[in-house]
Amino acid sequence: MIEKIIFASKNKHKIEEIKNMFSGSVKNIIPLDDEYDDIIEDGNSFYENAFIKSNHVYKNLNTVSLGDDSGLCIEALDGKPGIFSARYAGEQATQEQKIEKILIEMNNVSDIEKRKAYFATSAVLIISDNLLIHTKGFVYGLISFEPHGSDGFGYDPIFIPDGYDKTFAELGSEIKNSISHRYIAMAKMSNIISNMYSYANR
Repeated sequence: MIEKIIFASKNKHKIEEIKNMFSGSVKNIIPLDDEYDDIIEDGNSFYENAFIKSNHVYKNLNTVSLGDDSGLCIEALDGKPGIFSARYAGEQATQEQKIEKILIEMNNVSDIEKRKAYFATSAVLIISDNLLIHTKGFVYGLISFEPHGSDGFGYDPIFIPDGYDKTFAELGSEIKNSISHRYIAMAKMSNIISNMYSYANR
């Protein structure tokens, strides 16, 4: 079990999502202080951005660090917003403005079956200079015609995961956190950590 991980994010929603996922492999997951300078994510993929964040914290704080990057990829928009999901409608855009931009761009896609999309997460854990763990998670679904639900954040109100008839924002955190892209990536990470330290202690 790892004693402590610094999570390269100030996002309180993310922290709450992942804490339980690591309950059996990490004793304490700590977010970045609000005073910590924002990390510039200028990578060309989810992996690169996750690595940039994790490596920045690892090098500056000299501790085990976890970075992740997630985004929504929409088939009808050629994979957009992708790695630009957080700032697709502008750096200071609200959640509502981000959703509005997507729905406007998809206004002419009237067939629900052509509104396919997926959420992706890439997670990078740096334990030492020679030990890096990378995992990925995906959840597939459709983009709704209008937002529904108030639970969740980001694009949750317009994403209907496969196998459900409600958006992430309507399903509630318990269900969402058990099927989400972030859950899948972090569960894989937690499992690797548990197996690694279990093997080392034999």
